[in-house]
Amino acid sequence: MLRSFLLLVVSSWLTLVLSGCSGFVAGDRGGPPSPLPASYSQPTVGGGLQPEQLWWQRFADPRLDTLMEELFAGNLDLVAGIARLEQLEALARQSGSALLPNLSLEGSVGRARSQVLGRSVTADSYQLSPAASFEVDFWGKNRQKTKAADRDVVAARAELESLCLSLSAQLADLYFLRREQYQQLQLQRENQALLRQLLQQRERRYQRGLSDSSFLYQAQQTLAGVEAQIPLLEQGVATATRGMALLLGRTPAGESETLTPLPPLVAEFPAGLPSQLVQNRPDIIAARERLLAADARVAAAIADRFPSFNLMAAGGGASSELATLLDSGQLFWSLLLKATVPLFDGGKRRAEVERQKAVVKEKLALYQQSLLTAFNEVDEALHANASAETRVAAFAAAATAQEATLRLAVSRYAQGGIDSPALLQARLQKNEAQSALLTALRQAISNRIGLARVLGGTWMTTRLDLLRADVKKEGSSS
Repeated sequence: MLRSFLLLVVSSWLTLVLSGCSGFVAGDRGGPPSPLPASYSQPTVGGGLQPEQLWWQRFADPRLDTLMEELFAGNLDLVAGIARLEQLEALARQSGSALLPNLSLEGSVGRARSQVLGRSVTADSYQLSPAASFEVDFWGKNRQKTKAADRDVVAARAELESLCLSLSAQLADLYFLRREQYQQLQLQRENQALLRQLLQQRERRYQRGLSDSSFLYQAQQTLAGVEAQIPLLEQGVATATRGMALLLGRTPAGESETLTPLPPLVAEFPAGLPSQLVQNRPDIIAARERLLAADARVAAAIADRFPSFNLMAAGGGASSELATLLDSGQLFWSLLLKATVPLFDGGKRRAEVERQKAVVKEKLALYQQSLLTAFNEVDEALHANASAETRVAAFAAAATAQEATLRLAVSRYAQGGIDSPALLQARLQKNEAQSALLTALRQAISNRIGLARVLGGTWMTTRLDLLRADVKKEGSSS
């Protein structure tokens, strides 16, 4: 009987093989599908920042360092991301449980009354029955499902690291934007005071007949333009403040500290080689792991077309008395080998294989796209940084020249060479040059931050481990 059963299983399996179901080994994909260029089009600096270093420390700003610690401790997107990661880890453990046997223990106690030869008989019954079952993963179906689930966990963790990187860049960008907007606001308020003085002088000259009305209207128009800019800058400071508070996981209350001027432009972050992006960009790592997970699911879908084997065992004892429950005469057992051969399912399993292969094609294209996107982002960021440096240097030279012009105007005014309106105009032009320099400097700092973001790094791994440890500690304490 057993021989006939095994013969049936083998013959059915051979039918499947001959009908076109071939084996598949997950992960057999060779090297990277889209090699990156050997270098960037823009010359880069070498040495300096390492992937594991915290990029914002290059600004040497203690306040920014403190805000970053608050960000990683209080950002609610990170808290939600960690919860999603824990869900996937639990699903991966569930998938891995299919590789282990299932054990159970069932017990029952009962009392029943029956009629025996016209007499009512009451009897107790006790039963204890352990059972075990195990699916023999002969074709690797469960192993591949577990591998896919583990790859999903790695991908989710990489996406969470990418979120850490993105949030740090957002916070730093808002931090320096807020300081730039505040400085611009101070300059415009100073311009407002200067223009009011100039307007008063124009009015007096007009009333005395020393100038026509065009100079007066021009001063009024310029003052109105400056006064229109002040509310926008105040709103810009408030918007940046609220954005920072949202990232930090709290309300904007208490953000009233004195804002310091923008720092000098720090040296450019070293970009390294394009090939390093594969290890340093968490979005590339996530795309690669999604591809490998899909690859494993193809293997699992193909293995699902082969026969499955299950071992089942049960045993125990049954007795009317608890004391004799485990006596040898009361024991029973059973052992069963169960084989399931998929003969006809309307093409369901074959369609699932084709679907999973299509998923692999999709994930492969997304992985290739992530490589190209990363390279283009870094290349573009390098160009933007070089352009911003040139602009900052030009505006700094213009601001220096304008300051020299103002010094000359002050000297000439003291000697009676120019009048007060001319001196006020020189001060306004100096502030305009300073404002343009602030805008260029803030944009250059933003480009530095953008470069750090697209270069990636490995510091997020350590930061995420510390964050998860804190979350677990808080959970155990509560």
